[in-house]
Amino acid sequence: MTTNKDLIIDELKDQIENLSYENKRMGDFLELLGLEPDEITSYVINGNEQDVKRMIDYVI
Repeated sequence: MTTNKDLIIDELKDQIENLSYENKRMGDFLELLGLEPDEITSYVINGNEQDVKRMIDYVI
């Protein structure tokens, strides 16, 4: 018998899987634009607004 808790867990698993897929695709896209994985992590994900702008200028 499936409980409400099981349904919530399954939904959360699906959401995590979708986010993982989307993050992978976004990383692939950023690499195609010329960013290295460490730049994506340091400047795009963990960076501040100025870092992100700098990366945009770098790509353009």
